[in-house]
This record gives sequence, structure tokens and C-alpha cells, in this order.
Amino acid sequence: MVMTVRKLTLAEVFEIAIKIEVGAVQVYAVTAEKNPNPAIQKMAKILVSQEERHREVFNSWLQDEKKLISNEDKKLVHYSADEILKQLLPDLKQKVDSLLVKESAFLAKAEQVIDPIEFVNLGIVMEELTIQFYTKVMPFVEREKRGAVEKVLDEERAHLKIFLNLKQKLGALNR
Repeated sequence: MVMTVRKLTLAEVFEIAIKIEVGAVQVYAVTAEKNPNPAIQKMAKILVSQEERHREVFNSWLQDEKKLISNEDKKLVHYSADEILKQLLPDLKQKVDSLLVKESAFLAKAEQVIDPIEFVNLGIVMEELTIQFYTKVMPFVEREKRGAVEKVLDEERAHLKIFLNLKQKLGALNR
């Protein structure tokens, strides 16, 4: 089935944002629970808390947006996150699929002692892909609603900055 390109509803963007945050929480929660390295556990617990907060914010925005959806919008065909990525952003879909493989491999190793740099590098990749997604999805969002997506981007950029700072600090410790 070929999708007709149309503007995404803000609700669809927030639904995808929630799925992204839930995936991040899973990676960080398993790491916090099962990894024996205390430094990694501490980082992961902080990130679980932040990702949960993001999910709650996005869920709140989603509920607000759903209250505002017009009858016309309710008649629109809504697509899954996977369909949106596959049809509208195929290059990003490949990157997301690659990340899922990395996440699976990472989760399989979560019970082992993992180098903190490896953990931080996965976080950087996850946040960079999230930022790419929101940046690429922006043209599909109605112009007057793009400010809300910018708020989402700001949250993800803040996460990336945390990871980059951690990587720099860890690199300095390993010298």
C-alpha cells in the first residue's frame, strides 16, 4: 500500500515521540538494573528518570492535542510510526532499524561489565537519530504547530549534550 503524503498531525508526532522515549527507557532501565558496573548503573538511572519525564511531557501534550482534534482530522487515515518512517523517511528508517539491532545487542550484554564509553556511545547514537527524526519530520507538520515539535527537539538536544559531556569526561579519565 502506497501512502499519500500529507501533513502529520501533531498527535501522530507525539505518539512517535512517546514510542521513542519508551524504547530509551527500556535500554536504560535494563542497564540500571542488571549491569554490575556502579558508574553505568548511576548514569542509566539518571537517564531513565529523564526519559520517563520526557515521555510524561509528550503524553500530556498528546492528550491536550487529542482534545483539539477536529472531526475532519478524525477522518484522516493514521499511520503507524513504522509506516511513516518507511514511506516518508526511508533513509532514516534504515538508521532506526540499525539502531534497534545495536540496542538488542546492547541489551544482551547489559548483565556484563560494559565500558562506560560504549554505553555513552549508544546513548549518543540514540539521541542523534531521535534529533534526525524530529528534524526530518518537521516539514510534514503544520507550520503553526512546529513550535511544539521544536520543544521536543530541544529536549533531545539537551540529552545529546549530556552524553557528549559524559563522553568528554570519561575520555579525560582514561588518559
